[in-house]
Amino acid sequence: MRRILLVDDNSNLLDSLKRHFRPFSGNWDIRTAGNGEQALNLAREHSFDLAIVDLLMPLKGGLETIAEMRRDFPSVKIIAISGGGRTGPHDVLEKARQAGAHRTLEKPFTPKSLHDAMQALLTSATPEARPPVKEPSQ
Repeated sequence: MRRILLVDDNSNLLDSLKRHFRPFSGNWDIRTAGNGEQALNLAREHSFDLAIVDLLMPLKGGLETIAEMRRDFPSVKIIAISGGGRTGPHDVLEKARQAGAHRTLEKPFTPKSLHDAMQALLTSATPEARPPVKEPSQ
């Protein structure tokens, strides 16, 4: 069984995705977190195959969460999701790629597009991962 972590501060989105993926409950164990801090605590308690992380959240945002997950749990595959906020989704999604996200999806997305991205990562031995960008030493 694959373990999947959904991280978003929008409880309506989490509920909707959990309902959509209910038919896959025989193959996927889906857990949810409302922010990055909760997500990292869950990741310390359970091993996950895939994390779907919103980028704009309170307490600990998605970019920081992705960077910590890549550092502490390098085998977890990550999909970053975002509607963008003030700067637009493309800037923040590119930053997520630089932080180590394997895939990105712009909100709003269809459950099918998320499902397809999940399947591609879960069945791929070596996803198109980009290593985290290291800041130059000063």
